[in-house]
Amino acid sequence: KASRPTCLPEGAIGVTLNGVVLFSAVDARGEDAVAHEIVDQYGGHPARTEYHYHFVPEHLEKMPLASGHSKKIGWIADGFPIYGYYGIDGKEMTNAKLDLCHGHTHGNYGYHYHATLEYPYTVGCFRGTPKLPTRY
Repeated sequence: KASRPTCLPEGAIGVTLNGVVLFSAVDARGEDAVAHEIVDQYGGHPARTEYHYHFVPEHLEKMPLASGHSKKIGWIADGFPIYGYYGIDGKEMTNAKLDLCHGHTHGNYGYHYHATLEYPYTVGCFRGTPKLPTRY
């Protein structure tokens, strides 16, 4: 963990385990992308030549772990993993259950992020030190 959170850039913030880039919750206009963008049946859409997500699509949430906790669905650019919509015992995660960056620490999972149905949907800020490529 970094001593202080870092703001997210516009655009790419991580990658899902299926190889699709994960963008922040805002679109190029700075608006809530989930509320204003059109997505396909897989939950993503193209921007120029790159296909990406602004939230975690349901098809990445198929089978939880035995504890009910969502499986890891990807990695954020600061090195922390992101899990799906459910915490221990299969309870849906909400912003109120997570810190400012949309993560928390528990058990063997260590610090990690969770997707929620509430804005910012995935990550609110970087809790670690991000390593972003200059271009995706």
